[in-house]
Amino acid sequence: MTETLPATAYAPVSAELYAQILQLYVRQLSSLDAGLVDRWVDVFTEDAVFEEIHRGEPLRGREAIRTRAHARAAGFAAQGLAFRHWINMLRVVPEQTDAGGAPTRLRTLLYAMAMATPRGGRLEIKASVVCRDLLVLVDGRWRVRHRDLRHDGTPHAYRGPGTSVPVADAVASDTGAVTAAPYNASQGAGTGATV
Repeated sequence: MTETLPATAYAPVSAELYAQILQLYVRQLSSLDAGLVDRWVDVFTEDAVFEEIHRGEPLRGREAIRTRAHARAAGFAAQGLAFRHWINMLRVVPEQTDAGGAPTRLRTLLYAMAMATPRGGRLEIKASVVCRDLLVLVDGRWRVRHRDLRHDGTPHAYRGPGTSVPVADAVASDTGAVTAAPYNASQGAGTGATV
């Protein structure tokens, strides 16, 4: 059995919008890497949800996200770790537009690696994740309303909210629809991320 996604699931966005969203992630993650936790957190909406399913219950609200982020940053600093993020494979999909056709809600997907280097030590890759965000336009700025991080190698890494389409298996047809085989749990870890 296959699942067909609407062609809009892979509709291109303008180069300008793509660059804006890429810069949003660059600013947010480089802020976190520089220890500017509040600047990283301020990209989230007041009612944001942050999920890392292997860590337990989602964080609800910007202040809960801020509290956890400050605690983690303090832990890295106490260990003398320089922490860095590397992102790639950004996909930006418009989900909602205004009356003029301009996007007001976006779904994004990107791959990220989190790395740590102790003083005088060697770089260690801490995690490889798939990040799925719901971005909303608030007062002319893109903000994260919902973030879902799935760490590769964990039992929940390959199931995304509301879909089970492995990226590697998605193929566009001549009609523009995307057909993909549903996730097969017997394939196990390492079979690819989902969109």
